Amino acid sequence: MLRKILAAAALLSIITLVVIDSRIHFSSESVRLKSEKFSSQKNWNLFFDQSYVYYSGGLNLLSDIRELNSVLQRDDIVVSDIATSYYLVANLPVHIVNVHRHHGRYRFEEWSEILDSGRICRLSQGQNLKELDAILARRLGQSESIYLVINKSQGNKNLVRDCLSSNRGYLITTAQALFEQRFENRSFVVFDLSSRSS
Repeated sequence: MLRKILAAAALLSIITLVVIDSRIHFSSESVRLKSEKFSSQKNWNLFFDQSYVYYSGGLNLLSDIRELNSVLQRDDIVVSDIATSYYLVANLPVHIVNVHRHHGRYRFEEWSEILDSGRICRLSQGQNLKELDAILARRLGQSESIYLVINKSQGNKNLVRDCLSSNRGYLITTAQALFEQRFENRSFVVFDLSSRSS
């Protein structure tokens, strides 16, 4: 009898932890995002299309991601669109800025406003660049390397709604005038945001 009570208590504790931890996925904002056709959170939708796994996932980018090892070193900070951020952190030992809060974004909270508002995609506008410069000054004071990775791949539905990807042409042109370009292959262009202060 005691065994059954202990087992039931353990099961109830586990269920309680799962419910508490999963609440963020069912907030009104999350539900709205998941219901959008091109949402990068589509993997939480019951009607998730399997084509997303390859054509709109990171699997077909693996060889190009591995080439980034020549530039991105352990513990570097990387800014990218949200889908690419997950592809990169799954394959490289770097710190990703643009992830959902429950995946550790609190560590890079100062990036939230410039990313969420889309201002990082309009760097030619003076105030946006000043805000980025202020973030870089704080971070680079800690001797960290910070890179902007722009995903050039076409047809990935997870990238469609993110300005860092949908405005990639403009962003690449702007970044070339502001930062040192460190790498380019079939899928990615990498800019060294640290070069802004040098």
